[in-house]
Amino acid sequence: MLEASIAKDPAFGAPRLILAQIYGGGKFEDTTKAAGMVSAYFSACPASLDSTSQSLLGRFGAPDLQKRVAQELRARLAQESDGQNLQHYSDLWSLEFRLRPPAEHAQVRAQVLKDVRSIEAKDAAPGVDVLSALRDGYKLAGAPVELMAAVEDRIFQKYPANFTALSIRLERRKREHPLPKPEAGAEEWGRYQRASADAAAMWVKTAPREEYAWIMYLVRLRDMASASGEEVRLAAEGYLRASEELTGPRFEARQRAASLYLTHKVDPQRASELLDSARPLMARSAEFFGNDDISEKDLESYRESFASDALEFTQLQLRAYQLGDRKDKAVALKGEVETPAPKSADLHSIYWNNRALLAWIEGRKSDAVAYYQRALHSRESTPAKKYGRVSDPLMDQAKSLWTELNGTGDGFAIWAAAPKNRVSASQGYWVRPSKEMPPFELSDLTGKTWRLKSLEGKSVFINLWATWCGPCKAELPHLQKFYEQNKGRSDLVILTLNADEQSGLIEPFLNENGYTFPVLPAWTYINQVLGDWAIPQNWVVDTKGKWQWQQIGYDDQAADWGASMLAKIASVEAH
Repeated sequence: MLEASIAKDPAFGAPRLILAQIYGGGKFEDTTKAAGMVSAYFSACPASLDSTSQSLLGRFGAPDLQKRVAQELRARLAQESDGQNLQHYSDLWSLEFRLRPPAEHAQVRAQVLKDVRSIEAKDAAPGVDVLSALRDGYKLAGAPVELMAAVEDRIFQKYPANFTALSIRLERRKREHPLPKPEAGAEEWGRYQRASADAAAMWVKTAPREEYAWIMYLVRLRDMASASGEEVRLAAEGYLRASEELTGPRFEARQRAASLYLTHKVDPQRASELLDSARPLMARSAEFFGNDDISEKDLESYRESFASDALEFTQLQLRAYQLGDRKDKAVALKGEVETPAPKSADLHSIYWNNRALLAWIEGRKSDAVAYYQRALHSRESTPAKKYGRVSDPLMDQAKSLWTELNGTGDGFAIWAAAPKNRVSASQGYWVRPSKEMPPFELSDLTGKTWRLKSLEGKSVFINLWATWCGPCKAELPHLQKFYEQNKGRSDLVILTLNADEQSGLIEPFLNENGYTFPVLPAWTYINQVLGDWAIPQNWVVDTKGKWQWQQIGYDDQAADWGASMLAKIASVEAH
């Protein structure tokens, strides 16, 4: 249908843009066709302000095309006075930083500052999107923090309930109230969490219809041991109202609210009601499996993710029925709980936990004890200390049942201990890459060029991150320590690939945090390698240049992050 519309009107850009998205990933992935469609689209719409087109340009557009679009876009924006269009200077800056080598970024920053002054002169009463672009511009230009703070204050004054204002408040709070040190005790963490929850409570008063504000409140109460029943009810119900006014009923929202109730053992009846009403909504969310544009690999990944979500949802229901003394409702789930164990070993622990909960509720406590042991022995690792304490619901459930059966603490320790010859059920976050790593030739922020080919003979450790990525920010201090400890090794190279589309943000972020590891702006390369991707990631490349391991996500359970990375590198070297 799209190709037919192009045949009827070759100058019509929209179908080319949609085809570029289709060829950009999924079952019909064809990067050559995607690049052709992007080029044809910008021939028809040379100064497009469409955000999707700008993203596809960065992924598939040739450098000459990107340069031409940047020139057209700058000429168009110079004539603009409409605030809705002036905000697209952010797209232009992203292009211009990407087109210039890092050694020339100072010149780009000077131009950005001129652009910001021009925007301020053109738009006397800017909306929140333009103010956000001004803030980004000052940050990219490396302007004094006072200028950026003044723009932020204008956002607070004019748009206090906007998502952007809430995001800035969260950033400011993180700067002004740093996390306690890892070795801090539960009391210090408790004070920090109480202050954070109180701040979030003020945010929801400021923006009662903003779902994001309520989620921040829920997250803080979820992790806080001292949350009161009244706080839990306020947060859960306020969040549900805001969420459903915005998007209508969603199983994720009802599950999140029910989970908060159950974490603090408050009103299990209300939790049961929410989960019961969420179950048909969850079933509806699986309809995307019928999408004929999903590759078999992605479809299998989605199926496993959905199976995991379904097991977790069932576990919440069983906990709610157990706390609410609703054996009849728990027994109704028997058909889906007592099925054969899933193929994926990663799901075994939660599967056996569910079997144990149901057996306990039914009064088959001997069976429940056996199932709890299998659940404990199936999990990849035990929870590490977090927020000054160790939270381990699975172990707590098993110990509670053991005590109910008059078991002693010594007996429980023997029963729960993992066998010495236990074989790990999975690789945790680590997976084998499904493709070869394409060669790269990228410059770091100092102007040094790095080539994958020239690194052969050494082991290579590569971290993928972005300035906007929360888990990345949590991982980067460990990476910096790891880099400092190993940068002198002649047999190991440590690099990072940055995934910011707006590469001008990288240097200010590094300076603000004191990070010194090598950073290669690589947004386009990462998109070429991974397509649909998640960060942070860690890659291990062997001495022959072969990509051996890919760790997806930040493993915050690792007792010593650096030691775990070295162990993975050593395992490759040993073979």
